[in-house]
Amino acid sequence: MLRRLLTYVTIMLCAVVSAGAMEYKEIEARASRFFAHREWASAGAMFTLMIHERPYVASTYGQAIVAAGMLSDTLSQIDLTHKALAAKIPIDSLFSTVERTGFSIGQTSLYEEYLVHAKSAEPWLARIIDAYLMKYYTYRQNARGMIEYSKIMLRGLPDDEKALYTLAQGYLLDGRYNLAVAVYTRIVELNPDSYVALLYLGNYYKSRAAADKSAKANGIVFLERAQKLMPTPYVERSIKWLHSLPDV
Repeated sequence: MLRRLLTYVTIMLCAVVSAGAMEYKEIEARASRFFAHREWASAGAMFTLMIHERPYVASTYGQAIVAAGMLSDTLSQIDLTHKALAAKIPIDSLFSTVERTGFSIGQTSLYEEYLVHAKSAEPWLARIIDAYLMKYYTYRQNARGMIEYSKIMLRGLPDDEKALYTLAQGYLLDGRYNLAVAVYTRIVELNPDSYVALLYLGNYYKSRAAADKSAKANGIVFLERAQKLMPTPYVERSIKWLHSLPDV
């Protein structure tokens, strides 16, 4: 019923536009007004007209997708995605507009839900969308999502440093410190100059050095490597403190 109503409203508005009663700027102003007042069906109809007039504007598709999402109209969201791709709208521009627009009205989960639906409808975009979902969960500091999607990304590229960092951070947020240490160690194996991983490992072993001789040695190794890359007073003091500890 809702889709029929939207179709009817859009057809009627198209007739008005064709008759020259509304210029693009007026349509845009009305779309903005309807959206601000959360009149999602009317806003969606206006965005449809804007896309018809200027199919190359990425932001219009993103706003229309959000309006459709507020109506739980996933079919329209996917249809708009198809139209955007057909119009050669860059994926990053499309997704970032959906994200910004959804966040601007306090609907942060709408972006996540849209990406999941888009992935299901467009399997060929799966890896790209998985990367966006990983980024989204990192921003939200969602440990479960960070772990899940970084692992998905690592299946295709097991040495992806960005995904490994996300996985390590996800484990830390989830309280699984031993797994985080294993991932940071893997990062250092792949990139000996990875400062953040070196610093984390150095501090991790430093925290255990008073009761563990091997932890003391490991802490010194990692912190000295970090200090060579980026000298700081804190790391220098940490190294001196580790050297001052008696062997257990």
